[in-house]
Amino acid sequence: MNTAGNRKKPGGTAKIFPGILLLACILAAGCTHPGDSRVPETTVQAPVPQSPVPASAVIPEEIPIAPSVPAAAGTTERATPAPEKTPRILDDGAMNARVQDAKNKLEIYRNSDKAGTVVSQSESCSIKQSRELGYVIDTETGEDAYISGDYGSINGSAFRQHMLRNHSYLVFHTHARDWFMCGGSGTIAQDTFSLKDLSFPYNFTADGYHIRRMILISDKTYEIYPKTPDNWKPEREVSRAVADLESRMEVKFSYTDFPGNTTYYDVDNMMPLLVKKLDYAYIVNENTIN
Repeated sequence: MNTAGNRKKPGGTAKIFPGILLLACILAAGCTHPGDSRVPETTVQAPVPQSPVPASAVIPEEIPIAPSVPAAAGTTERATPAPEKTPRILDDGAMNARVQDAKNKLEIYRNSDKAGTVVSQSESCSIKQSRELGYVIDTETGEDAYISGDYGSINGSAFRQHMLRNHSYLVFHTHARDWFMCGGSGTIAQDTFSLKDLSFPYNFTADGYHIRRMILISDKTYEIYPKTPDNWKPEREVSRAVADLESRMEVKFSYTDFPGNTTYYDVDNMMPLLVKKLDYAYIVNENTIN
């Protein structure tokens, strides 16, 4: 540490001090002379080495990132096409169950209020009649429908409204044990298929519907179908087959009775012979009649 008593007097050395100071500034490149107009050089700092960035973390700036758009309510971001609706095909077990259920229901209905059984008086005759009832089952989808018919018949349109073209169906209907009492004598209507029943499916087939089997619920259960699918015969061919049987066997399978001089056919006795001519299969209470 210097004190005032030890301070040196100014002498020659002090005169050269400004020159030495200027030289030091120049060498250090950090000072300027008050009269110097030159701009000091800018010091460039060397880049500081950095740790390499993984390539996976680099996002190129030139690739724009699309903004996310929220999906509309009730939809997904990618629409998935709805699968085509295919018919529900029933297996044999499920179809047999449907058939038995229809048989059971019609057996109950035909003896219930659904049949609407009435006894009426016409001239000298008493007539007991019930509505025919029906059922139809789509063999491809299993869908079914119950049908209430008229007294003594069911109009084909009642079935048709539940059917689709190119589908196959089982068609059921009932026959009630109707009777006619005229002048003290009576006639009981036949309980098996009528001739109109046999030709009934033909018009449906001609219109593009397919009736696989006709099933009748009466005192017995009757089933009939053509051995060749859709080969139902028209009414004229059925009538011609009956006439041929009567001529060949010399037996009358028909008779006329009151009321209204109605013609009845003894279909029970005629059927085993007739189905052979029509090439139909005929089943009574699950027993095939050859």
